[in-house]
Amino acid sequence: MSGLSQRLAWRGPVAGLAGGAVVFLAYYGAGYPVPKAVLFGLGAFAGAHLAFGADFITVPVFRPPAGWDLEDFQKLIADARGKIARIETANLQIPSEGPTRLMTELTRKAAEIVDLVEADPAKVREGQKFLSVYLKGIARISENYARTHSAAECEELDGKFLDLLEKALETSTEMKQILIASDRLDLDVDISVLTKRLNFEGL
Repeated sequence: MSGLSQRLAWRGPVAGLAGGAVVFLAYYGAGYPVPKAVLFGLGAFAGAHLAFGADFITVPVFRPPAGWDLEDFQKLIADARGKIARIETANLQIPSEGPTRLMTELTRKAAEIVDLVEADPAKVREGQKFLSVYLKGIARISENYARTHSAAECEELDGKFLDLLEKALETSTEMKQILIASDRLDLDVDISVLTKRLNFEGL
């Protein structure tokens, strides 16, 4: 609530206390039956509201970030969660402990980043490329690796994938820290470089 809402929030409780007090006095003090006592209480409650007015109630309204409409923002969030689900599915197909541990941690951090942007749409400027481009690259590489890994073991391929996962996890950690701090530092260069590397490696 705003400061104004907080200052005026006593009106509802006061009206409720007045109504309750009248019910108590009417029933126990004057001996009125319960239905009549309740009616007196409701009258006192309504009278208090008429005398003091009602509390201001603020209802939170979602507003998409500047330059976005609600549908596009919701699609960005839904698509990001879909990419994370793809990484999780690929992870289930990989028996090696090293990659699965890193992928589990990566998806956890990625989900936290999505939650941060969804909760505070103003952060979409910093998080958009991570959610749309970066996660797409990680999901694609993870799926390709899962298919290749199930076909044959390859130490060189495993090493490359582990290296990429470690860098992706590091970037995700930095991205989360920036969003939490509401920092305007630009990760575009780091993300672009790693995305190009993902595309170049092909895996």
